[in-house]
Amino acid sequence: MKMKLLEPLLDAIEAFDHPVRMRIVEYLYDGRDATYTELLRMLGIRKGALTYHLKILTVAVVIYSLTSLDEDFADMHKAFYRLSPWGKAVVDGLMSSFSLLTEVEPESVPKAMTQTPVTEKKAIFSS
Repeated sequence: MKMKLLEPLLDAIEAFDHPVRMRIVEYLYDGRDATYTELLRMLGIRKGALTYHLKILTVAVVIYSLTSLDEDFADMHKAFYRLSPWGKAVVDGLMSSFSLLTEVEPESVPKAMTQTPVTEKKAIFSS
C-alpha cells in the first residue's frame, strides 16, 4: 500500500463515522447531486447540524460542492453537493474489504493473536 494515501484514507474513514454523514454519502453515492435544502429535508435535522456534517465531509474530500465555497464555508447553504471520486473509491474499497472480511471465520484467527494485550497490538500497528 502506498503510505502517502494512508492519511487521506483515515480522514475519509473518520468522516464516515456518524450516521448523518453516512446517510449523506449513501444519498449521493449513485452520482446524484443534492442541494443543501434537499439534504436538509431528507435528513430532517437542523441547519447548523447539516452545515457541520457537510463541512467534515468536504474537508475530508469525501464530497465536494459544484459551486465554489468561501474559505469559511459561510455559503454552504447555496451549494450543490456530489460525492467525490475519492469518496466513491473509499466507499467501494471499504465495501470490498468488508465482503472479504465476512469470508473469514473468527475461529480461523490464531489463538495467540486473540490473546495479545491491546497495548502490544497498538505497538505492532504503529511501527
